[in-house]
Amino acid sequence: MKTVGLLYSDYVLVEYINSLLKKEFKSVRFLNLVDDYLLQIIGDKKAVYRRVLQYCKNMEEAKVDLIINTCTSLSPYVPQLREKTNIKIVSLEDLLIECIQTYKKIGVIATIETALNSVKTVVLAGDKEFVGEICQGAFQMLKDKKETEHDKVIISKIHQLENEVDAIILAQASMNRVISEYSNKYSVPVFGLVSCLIDKLKEWEKND
Repeated sequence: MKTVGLLYSDYVLVEYINSLLKKEFKSVRFLNLVDDYLLQIIGDKKAVYRRVLQYCKNMEEAKVDLIINTCTSLSPYVPQLREKTNIKIVSLEDLLIECIQTYKKIGVIATIETALNSVKTVVLAGDKEFVGEICQGAFQMLKDKKETEHDKVIISKIHQLENEVDAIILAQASMNRVISEYSNKYSVPVFGLVSCLIDKLKEWEKND
């Protein structure tokens, strides 16, 4: 049985993502490592890097076959982490490159500014036009278990952007729920990180 390690920076995602992954992948074991202190010290780059590197080493010792960084705010550290570990490390926004290849003007919606900036880097590197929006307060709503209010804010922002862009990216895995539950409401393609992850894991499981 293959093992996939998932690195989280907040507990709000763990149950949601694991429920989706376990439903899709019966022959894969998922190992979760959560540190909700990371976002509190995100400005201290050396401290964040040291902590995340240690977690990658822990997963390496646990003999995982693949490490997935679920937090886009941590993605700038991934290139360095890859040099220090012997296990493949994937960031969720890396998977977006394939999804947006045929679109020129990309809208990106986030609830945390560092996540928006990480996805912006990916979009601009792909020679795309970028339009970014922050949903202020939405992430705290999710932490306070106000899922319905959170979803309404995200959906409203999608509707604001859909006439301006060719496709929309939701920059955090925590926002994926508004795709699965409301996808028929949007006039442009809306891509979520978890949906892209599931597609890539299916490919990995098949080809490995």
